[in-house]
Amino acid sequence: MAEGRQPASGARGSGGAPARARGARGQWTPLARALTVAGDRWTLAIVAELAPGPLRLSALRARLGGVSAGVLDRHLRRMEADGLLTRSRHRELPPRVEVALTGAGHELLPVAAALARWGLSRAWSAPRAGERVDAEALLRQLALLVQAPGCAGGRGEGRPPERRR
Repeated sequence: MAEGRQPASGARGSGGAPARARGARGQWTPLARALTVAGDRWTLAIVAELAPGPLRLSALRARLGGVSAGVLDRHLRRMEADGLLTRSRHRELPPRVEVALTGAGHELLPVAAALARWGLSRAWSAPRAGERVDAEALLRQLALLVQAPGCAGGRGEGRPPERRR
C-alpha cells in the first residue's frame, strides 16, 4: 500500500466488521455498527430501489434523482464491501454494469419499509421548497408502505424470491 494511504473504508477486520469506522459513532454497540453500515442518506434508498431486482447502474442513478455519479459510485462500492450488493460487469458495447442486492441487502428491506411507514405517518407533509414530486418514486415505494411489518416484500425473512426453473 502506498505510504500515507489508508485501507478502503470497506476493508474488513476480524469478526467481519469494517476495519476502520466510517462516520464513527463513538460506541461499540450493534446499533452503532448498523448505523455505520446503513444509516446514511443513500443506503436504504438504494436498497429500496433494488428490492424488485437487479438494475443497470444508469437506471439506478436515474431512479434516485439528485445523486451525482461520484456519490453513487462511492456508496455502491461501500455497500459492495459491506456485502449488501453485488456488481456485475458485462463486456458489451456500450459497457453495462448491473447491481443487485445480496441476502444481507434484502435483510435491510424491513428496515427501509418501517422507516418509510414512519415517514408517512410522522413526517409527511406538502412538498417543501426545492422538493420535487416524483409520482413514479412514490409508486415504487408503495410496496414498502403496505407490506406487513417484519416481511420483506411479502417474501418473509428478508430473502430474495426463489427462482423457478
